Amino acid sequence: MNQSSQAELFARSFQSREARHPGAACLTLPLLHDLGVQEAVDARCASKHAVPHGNIIALLVMNRLQAPRPLYRVQEWLAHTGLEPALGLQAEQAHDTRLGEALDAVYAHYQDIWQEVVLNAVRRYHLPLDWLHYDITSTYFEGAYDESEWIKFGYSRDHRPDCKQLNLGLTTQRHGLPLAFRVLVGNTADQTTPRQNLEMVRKLLNQAQVTHETIVHDRGMANAENLIWYGQQKQRFVSSVTADGALRAVLDQVPEAELLAHPLDYQPQRAGGAGAPLYYGVWREHTLVHQEQSVSVRCLVTYSVSKARLDAQKRQDLLKRLLQRLAVIEAQLNQRKYKRRAYVLEQIHLAQRGNAAAALVDIDLQGEDAELALHFQVNATRQAQAKQRDGRYPILTNCEDLGADEVLRHLKEQDQIEKRFWVLKGPLRVHPLWLHKDERLVSLVLVLMIALLIYCLLEYLVRQAQRWPPSSRPPTGRVLLEAFANYSIVLLRFADGSQLWTFPDLTPLQTELFAILGLPFPQESLMLV
Repeated sequence: MNQSSQAELFARSFQSREARHPGAACLTLPLLHDLGVQEAVDARCASKHAVPHGNIIALLVMNRLQAPRPLYRVQEWLAHTGLEPALGLQAEQAHDTRLGEALDAVYAHYQDIWQEVVLNAVRRYHLPLDWLHYDITSTYFEGAYDESEWIKFGYSRDHRPDCKQLNLGLTTQRHGLPLAFRVLVGNTADQTTPRQNLEMVRKLLNQAQVTHETIVHDRGMANAENLIWYGQQKQRFVSSVTADGALRAVLDQVPEAELLAHPLDYQPQRAGGAGAPLYYGVWREHTLVHQEQSVSVRCLVTYSVSKARLDAQKRQDLLKRLLQRLAVIEAQLNQRKYKRRAYVLEQIHLAQRGNAAAALVDIDLQGEDAELALHFQVNATRQAQAKQRDGRYPILTNCEDLGADEVLRHLKEQDQIEKRFWVLKGPLRVHPLWLHKDERLVSLVLVLMIALLIYCLLEYLVRQAQRWPPSSRPPTGRVLLEAFANYSIVLLRFADGSQLWTFPDLTPLQTELFAILGLPFPQESLMLV
């Protein structure tokens, strides 16, 4: 009798197969464990349930990273992924009521939990904290939200003034990893937030034993009151500012020849490397004054070639629009409504309103009703002054040890935080996240921020490895997650009751990422064997 082949033996014993789709969890789970998310939650939030609150929060973080959509049907998603062993709970234990209870429990401790998680990241991955970037974004809500203390009408960065919103203040380190966040009422003004933000950040810095940090933000945060307060707190800062009358005079007094004699090395990535100088800058001293307080700062008078071109084009467009409107008014003088002097003055004011070029045009309306004469012309002197300001803007700092190139480079790195806001509103999809209960809403922001930290850590670790050719950029967090989007495993069941998990071969990119990141392979991280 012939011995049965292995294929025949397998066919007789095989019963069924089930596929699971953990996706990028084999990348993100090890980082979740390194950050101690479950431990940070459970140390503060006791649970009467069989599954601790920390497991639920870890589940929600993973759900944000892999399935960012409205917070429902999480049970089905968990069963679909096969992550139950790794997260320490069964799918039926992740029902909506249980999720809500975990969010309620976390609310009172969300900042302490975040501080511990971030400190774990700083220590585990040796994150530099010498440069900090701060900014605010908003996220809108479609609905009444009449009972919410957080969701209000305010300045919309999403271009949705018709919707109420919540504001989020975020501080990142120089590579864009989130360090601190604040949930802010939707109508909070930017300039009211830097003090509270610094106090929060300093708690983390004290624990991390960092004493020499510089904070960077844009002009929306910067006014004389805040910058003077920074000086009183001995806080180093670099900030762009809006040029008021005194600063405008500083800009105007720098001769063009002196400015163009001081090129800066900074080149944006889109410029593709070395080339003709795109930025110039010279130092001037400036005194900030607020009420009876003052402080001396350094002002980098900066000239941008591209900004000069944009400023000139914008002024030309605005000037053309104003002159065309004035010509229309002139053509209708002494006809119908335009017979009345008061009505014509009103139309002139409407043409000027909101037009930044209005100061460049001299307008003279002569005569009384029905005998009106309008004369207007561009003021050559003021036009020349405006042209001289093209491309110029001030950057203020109280750091005596920084050169012009370093100040400009770090200010330009402020776009890192803008990219993080894009991640929140793009891959992590902040908008379908929200609940109607304020406490749960804030706790979900914590979940979202932990997910953002993991997302950014993936990017950071890959870039630090420096194993990518200079001609190509390291992959973004989105590319890293998508590299495992279709990763699936299969459970085989046999007639004798035994079962076997099978894992697919890794692609070359997946293999490279595991090597770069030093992560355990899926067989270990998913805890299935």
